[in-house]
Amino acid sequence: MSIEHIAGYAIPWSDWRPLDDWWSESRLSLGPGLYRIRRVGRDDMDYIGQTGTTLRTRLVMLKGIYQDVMPYRAPHTAAPALWALRHQSGCQFEASIAPVAGTPAWRKGLEALAIGAYRAEYTRSPTANFGRMPVGYRASSGNSARLVRAGKRFRGVPTTGRDPSHHPSLAPRGPLGGDPQDGGWCGHRWSPWVIATEAGPRLPRDARGLYRLRDEGTSDLLYVGEGAVRACRPTWRKHAIVSGRRAPSSRMLVPCSARGSSMAHGRPTNGWSLKRTLSRRTCLRRIACPPGNSWARGRSRPCYDLTIPTLCARRRCHPQQRRGLTR
Repeated sequence: MSIEHIAGYAIPWSDWRPLDDWWSESRLSLGPGLYRIRRVGRDDMDYIGQTGTTLRTRLVMLKGIYQDVMPYRAPHTAAPALWALRHQSGCQFEASIAPVAGTPAWRKGLEALAIGAYRAEYTRSPTANFGRMPVGYRASSGNSARLVRAGKRFRGVPTTGRDPSHHPSLAPRGPLGGDPQDGGWCGHRWSPWVIATEAGPRLPRDARGLYRLRDEGTSDLLYVGEGAVRACRPTWRKHAIVSGRRAPSSRMLVPCSARGSSMAHGRPTNGWSLKRTLSRRTCLRRIACPPGNSWARGRSRPCYDLTIPTLCARRRCHPQQRRGLTR
């Protein structure tokens, strides 16, 4: 599968150019889109991302990777990992961009699709996606006023220790194709669909994995998520049918592969536009309970279906690996 042509949709990627060339490219001020970064002389990707601001503004946030000290995770979350790669090997980076018109949900759906397609082709996630760091380096903290006040802001450094950011990426369990409501979707073993209010008693208290939400009687998904499944149970009451699976390692992955598969079928889940800006509870409420829904006011049975996730086979799976499953 080519990352340029996915599910019949051609992402209009530009030619590859040195990363610092894009910083002076005035045409990039035109709008949002997708971007990808790799080391010069290599075919595999180090980062695939999207931005709602201008592409030039987003790429300029990576200037810190050419400094003498490791940059903070803000303003760009991948900057510490890219800095470490350059510090380790003296490599140079190049970037390719794709302006994308449309809603944030559409743009984020294409991002998930691009990452999912890359994972299908290379059997792993891009090097610096999902908070990963090269072995031998500890990542910097964020760079907020709150961290400064608490004395918790710090620069990353070379280290001999290991932490979850050094875990390898998980390979996809299966192809992106198939019915998003099927029990073997994306190669995972999903539980049967059940009414959301009946899911709780079936879940151990520490259950972690993936879950998906659907509107009963339709072929579309409302949401694909990951995390401590039982902790999400109050939000299920805003839907009605749940299906899930155990995440083999890491916490729970918000499936990029799964989201990408849904997008590949022309079915972006409604949760994409809300996932990163709202709490999970708010996301699900906004998606599942349109204005005037009587159940949302507690006066009737749920109008949606859910599937509960099967649980995490390994209790201590780290977040980066889980997110890779979903992504």
